[in-house]
Amino acid sequence: MPAFIISPYWLLLLAGAAGSVWLVRRQGRRHAVEVERLRAQQRAFFDRMPGGLYEAQPDGGFVRVNPALVRLLGAEQAEELLRLSAGEAEAMYLDAENRRRVFARAGRTEEAPEFESRVRRCDGAVIWVRESVRAVRDDRGRLVCLQGFVADITTGKRTERALSESEDRWRLAVQGSAAGMWENNQLTGETFYSDRCKEILGFAPHELSNNRADWVARIHPDDVKHGIRAMQDHLAGRRPYYEIEHRFRSKDGTYKWILSRGRALFDEQGRATRIVGTHIDIHERRQAEERLRASEARYRMLFEHSPVAVVEFDFESGRRWLEARRAEGVTDLRAYFSTHAGCEMEILEPVKLTGVNSAAMQLMGAASLADIVAALPRLMTGEALQARVEFYLGLWEGRRLSEREVTVQALDGSLRRLLTRWWIPMVDGRPNYAQAQIAMLDLTQMKSAELALAQERERLRVTLEAMAEGVVAVDTDGRVRFVNHAACALMGCRDHEAAGRAAAQLLPLVDGSTDKPFDWTGEILNRTRAVELPPRIWLHCGDGRRLTVDGRGAPMHDAHGRTVGAVLVLRDVSARVQLEEELQRAARLESVGLLAGGIVHDFNNILAVVMGNLTLSTMDEAVQGSRAAIWLREAEQATLRARDLTQQLLTFAKGGEPVRSTVQLTELVQEAARFALHGASARCEFELANDLRPARVDPGQIGQVVQNLVLNAVQAMPGGGIIRIALSNEEVTASDPNLAAGHYLRLVIRDRGQGIDPENLPRIFEPYFTTRPQGFGLGLATAYSIVKKHGGHIGVESESGRGTRFDLWLPASDEPVATPQPVPTATEPAKLRGRVLFMDDDAPIRQMALLLLARLGVDAVTAADGAEAVQLYERALAENRRYDAVIMDLTVPGGMGGREAMERLRAIDPGVRAIVSSGYSSDPVMADYRAHGFQAMVAKPYRVADVAAALREVLAAEQPG
Repeated sequence: MPAFIISPYWLLLLAGAAGSVWLVRRQGRRHAVEVERLRAQQRAFFDRMPGGLYEAQPDGGFVRVNPALVRLLGAEQAEELLRLSAGEAEAMYLDAENRRRVFARAGRTEEAPEFESRVRRCDGAVIWVRESVRAVRDDRGRLVCLQGFVADITTGKRTERALSESEDRWRLAVQGSAAGMWENNQLTGETFYSDRCKEILGFAPHELSNNRADWVARIHPDDVKHGIRAMQDHLAGRRPYYEIEHRFRSKDGTYKWILSRGRALFDEQGRATRIVGTHIDIHERRQAEERLRASEARYRMLFEHSPVAVVEFDFESGRRWLEARRAEGVTDLRAYFSTHAGCEMEILEPVKLTGVNSAAMQLMGAASLADIVAALPRLMTGEALQARVEFYLGLWEGRRLSEREVTVQALDGSLRRLLTRWWIPMVDGRPNYAQAQIAMLDLTQMKSAELALAQERERLRVTLEAMAEGVVAVDTDGRVRFVNHAACALMGCRDHEAAGRAAAQLLPLVDGSTDKPFDWTGEILNRTRAVELPPRIWLHCGDGRRLTVDGRGAPMHDAHGRTVGAVLVLRDVSARVQLEEELQRAARLESVGLLAGGIVHDFNNILAVVMGNLTLSTMDEAVQGSRAAIWLREAEQATLRARDLTQQLLTFAKGGEPVRSTVQLTELVQEAARFALHGASARCEFELANDLRPARVDPGQIGQVVQNLVLNAVQAMPGGGIIRIALSNEEVTASDPNLAAGHYLRLVIRDRGQGIDPENLPRIFEPYFTTRPQGFGLGLATAYSIVKKHGGHIGVESESGRGTRFDLWLPASDEPVATPQPVPTATEPAKLRGRVLFMDDDAPIRQMALLLLARLGVDAVTAADGAEAVQLYERALAENRRYDAVIMDLTVPGGMGGREAMERLRAIDPGVRAIVSSGYSSDPVMADYRAHGFQAMVAKPYRVADVAAALREVLAAEQPG
């Protein structure tokens, strides 16, 4: 019945009609005819109203009802409602209290309040109604009755409930889904990707934008065209949905398989306005498919052709048979079957088969449903009939499901063992006997599947045993139930020794950040999903080793969601952590080196001025032979020691690039070690291979490394001892994380001294870190920097109280060993002749240089930077007064340095002769000055003899020594 609600217009009309009747009565009998006519119109209007109308007493009893209300409330006649008492009428409303409140309110006010309620109709059906109530009063304002207007809103309520349930289902589905949501607005170009989409790829929500181009760029190049084709097919209407499996590049650079589904929304013109879809992580599934592809090929036919066989039948006749037995007074149906022989066939015949699936026909060897119906008596063996009897007995006792293992005979005469499941489905809360079902499972195929499952379990076991990661499974008490070989190796025990023991004792993990035990079993068992182990987790192995590990654990649940145990997968990442620490150490050295290099550069400039002035002072005739000369020479020696200290700083700073030559390390190592042992109580024992390859190194720097390491060993053994030094050829493969593949020379220096404490071991190569009161903390830092600059690697192993071992790898060379040049005899600088152009940005150095060069006998001119030097040189060429030599500082802050100036001078005069000078040797020019056009090099701070020797070499053609 359609819902109808009285509008305010009709309310006013009714009120007006009632008022008219009252006026007519007051006018007397002369208007009686008119009054009767109005009453007839009112009654006709009341009865013809399509919505329910009634007049009721204030207590709720009906006084008058229209036919629409009679139909709405499921009554046969109006009298059926009018006979109801006030309580009976109120009892029809399931929300009677609300009706009483509305009636009371309408009786007190002039309003027409409304309410909604469920109403039980006279025929027992329950409907929803919306009802408004107003008071009807006489001319004195006294309440005459209450007038109600009733509309059926059941359809609307059902729609609202269906919509609410649909929205709830959608909300719960989204919340409970592991899928990520995405949306693409085709009109504005805006895109949205949910946090779950980003989480699938390993990103935090803020680490990946919602820009569609960023996401398309992450699709594997081989999958892009397939995605475009799938989207075009959907937008063109050839496919109802957009669906594709493709690979996305995740945060760590690997590709993950994602199932992308979506659907477009179109406007009235058929244009796509929005595309909404989901991303589902199917990477593990695809990986599993790859791993099990060979196995799946063997079992594909089994799984594809052995679905459950289902037979549908109409059991209404069976239900009537059971009701008939109850009507006969049967109380014990099992006893009835035992005393009525042959009734099994009696209950078989009335049941009508309504459908079978292809699996059931294949199972029975039939081509159609008719074949099975015709052969049913023959197919039903004794066990099958007994299963039918058990189903009847279950229904008799109120059970709708019965399972039993039976043997049936197929049409070809073969017997098949089946697990049958008889059941009556529930539809709208009631048993649907007309669509009863039998599900049949061939146990032979099931046993085959069980065998396949056992084989798969065996493959899984073999896979777990072959894994490099340790896998440990525990129960809820934290006791080990399974370990693979890798886990046994970590724990230092065998699998049978670990079973049943407390995992926390066998696999003790320690949180490296707090140095407290980490209860990994409790941490995992108390979670609902997989968890990553915290960073810096240590494993104390049974053999005394301490490994850095990472891993992932997950709780295990049974079919009811209860936690039954946990699985932990561990990886030994000690080597990776060591490499990361090595990189961090190198970064720290790099930053300190930059600072040290700058300081050394400026300090060497100062030392150059000090050294030059000391030299000038000692060369003064008035000073020579006096006590001041002695003091000045001691100051000069102190300045030289300061220069040596700066050279150490330069070695591990950006400066100190090695000046390489091809040498045999045997003599170099022996000489450096013996030099470091002067005055020490320790001695060296050498193990030097006979067929050592040459090495292309800076002999001075490598000698310094050996000296530093030997001195370190001597200081570690104050009471004396033996330092063992071994040198051998080594070949490094590409798998080494610290070195490039190739041939190397391995130098091992081992002592039996005090060793290094574990907490200090990671810091020994840091500049200025030392545990000795007299140490500067530069020896090992210098050694580390030198080896790294040579393309090698230095490693250390130490145990407190048992000694230390340093391992150095230096690249081998295929070049012949360089012939050593004779060392010139030191002589007093001889007088020189010529014109020299000297360039340096430091004014005191320029002043000092003028004096030194003048004492050497040359005519010198100074320039503050490279640009000025080029101008002076060009002017001298034009005046035919060419400079015989040019000395230029390599580094000029904020101006042209020696390298660029040399390029311009060579363009002006290809025969220019130049000497490069610097207190900061990070530039390759200092290590290979001839490749940049210079004929000689002097490093700051320099002595007058150094400058004289360099000038003599440059001026040799014009000024023979």
